[in-house]
Amino acid sequence: MISGELTQHKLYHDPYVQLLLKHLQDTTLFRGTPDSTRKRQQSLLIPFLEFFLRHDRENYYAHLFRRKGLLEESAAGVQIKKDVQLKDLVRLRIHSDDLRENGQNNCLIRSIDLNQNHKVFLSSGTTQNTKGPVKILRTPLTIQLGHMLNEGLNNWSLGGKFRTGLTLLQMAPEMKDSMWFAYLGTRVMEQRGCEVMFGARIRQDPEETNLWRKLEPDKKTLHHFFTSKSAPKYFITSGIGLYHLLLKPNKFQHFLYRYALGIPPIQLGDGGVLMTGGGLKRVPSEYQTMQDLMASATHNILAGGNRAPIVDILGLTESMSVFLNRAADPLNEDAWVKYPHPLTYVALVESPQNLNLISNPASGMKGLLFYTNFACLDYLEAVLSGDFVRHASTANCPQHGFIYERRLKENEGFMIREGCG
Repeated sequence: MISGELTQHKLYHDPYVQLLLKHLQDTTLFRGTPDSTRKRQQSLLIPFLEFFLRHDRENYYAHLFRRKGLLEESAAGVQIKKDVQLKDLVRLRIHSDDLRENGQNNCLIRSIDLNQNHKVFLSSGTTQNTKGPVKILRTPLTIQLGHMLNEGLNNWSLGGKFRTGLTLLQMAPEMKDSMWFAYLGTRVMEQRGCEVMFGARIRQDPEETNLWRKLEPDKKTLHHFFTSKSAPKYFITSGIGLYHLLLKPNKFQHFLYRYALGIPPIQLGDGGVLMTGGGLKRVPSEYQTMQDLMASATHNILAGGNRAPIVDILGLTESMSVFLNRAADPLNEDAWVKYPHPLTYVALVESPQNLNLISNPASGMKGLLFYTNFACLDYLEAVLSGDFVRHASTANCPQHGFIYERRLKENEGFMIREGCG
């Protein structure tokens, strides 16, 4: 559904924006096969690149496309070559580290006034990069398109069976102002009619600069959510949040804390869903994967008398759309296969030493995750994120999926940055 806010945007009538909205509202968008989705993406490719030429700031994209061999000169002027293919997007890659500080400013389109008060989102900063967190500006147009993307993907993930219910985000409400996932998650759930609660607050600690390390439980809100008889309930938390709630060694004080909250078990009611994100950041090393963590915790998270299905979210600050699995029993291997939105092109690159795209990867083949989102219009989101993943072939989903493996090491990431144009 197109909002009035979107129709008021100055780029709303741009031909590519109109083409994009047509695809976003296509009822067959999530019914395709990997082959039909690639054909859809290929049909968008040249109009997508032309959009950035049309709205170029100081010839940034014209220079980039020419340097990467995507332009041709004609009597009519400069234009995108007609034989450009999806695989050519990898030539335009930028690394996540190049989006720290004001790195994104170089790539923004002409219509964005940097003096205006746009929304700016930051990564968690847990990698402690010397340049600080990833920093992404998003305009109202991109935010609206992001909502449409992620609502559609979330609905597909849940099998079209979403029911309005009580939602708890295990974070502080202030984080909506700086965290893309918190902002977007709140917006999607509220617009679906859910009551959204926040299960954490930020303690006063002027010595601590990292927001995540200043979080502490909001016991009153947690107690209300966990003891509520509402159904369904949607519990959105991180791996470390689950660890503290259910798996932290059972010292006496921690036992009393859990007793006061009425857990375990955590009862989400019929249709309830556990949603996790953030991976294993700050989780003890005895848990090597999220599957390990969930194998220890899952018997204490119930929905309708059974283990609650899980939706595990890979949501990068620099990615317009999240990557989701189809809601499933957390002990089922399929629960850990992530799928991109049909308007997100995903490819694997061989290694930090060899930045060539892997053509037609076999199931289980490992590579570096690269993605481009055709609905991100503030800048050309062609990102090499610095994550190793394994390809997962599928025949009954709009795109092939992947299984997250690990983050690159610092020396590996440096090699990638040196390879980026």
